[in-house]
Amino acid sequence: VEAEQLIRRVTVAIVSGALPPLPKVEFELSAKGLRLSTDTAGGLVMALSELVANVLRHAAPKAQAPELRICLREVDGLWHLSVSDNGPGLPEGFDPSRDGGTGLKLVCQIARKQLNGDVFIERRANRTVATICFPEPPSTDPPPPARLELGACRGSEKEAEGLLYGASACTAGS
Repeated sequence: VEAEQLIRRVTVAIVSGALPPLPKVEFELSAKGLRLSTDTAGGLVMALSELVANVLRHAAPKAQAPELRICLREVDGLWHLSVSDNGPGLPEGFDPSRDGGTGLKLVCQIARKQLNGDVFIERRANRTVATICFPEPPSTDPPPPARLELGACRGSEKEAEGLLYGASACTAGS
């Protein structure tokens, strides 16, 4: 499954279907050339839907110029799906498994049980960033075409490397 196309379709469907109408929400996709197995794509769609819905429900209405940024990239065998916004942020000491609502707890469960990964949430450069990190399991799908060179997520290399440091992880029981 072509990751960028999937992410674009899911995001556009959720953002355009928001009621009541919200201020303009911008998004960036940095997943060119990445392919996902069908199983991984299914879990990712559910988690992405919940994260985008949280941005629309909690961050966008409170931001002066709402912005939604989505990045999917592979780094050293781990995939990173980041959903970030420029809303007011989360309370100090926020723990998604303890303090999150049903949707965020569902994202944590999908990340752990279906994607064999984890979720990290942090406040960085006036943005709230939720990142799901997971390994791509061997695909049972037909082999993908040759891989394209990946573009880095927007932001500095230091910012991209900082996805796993200083972040809150889901710690709900397995």
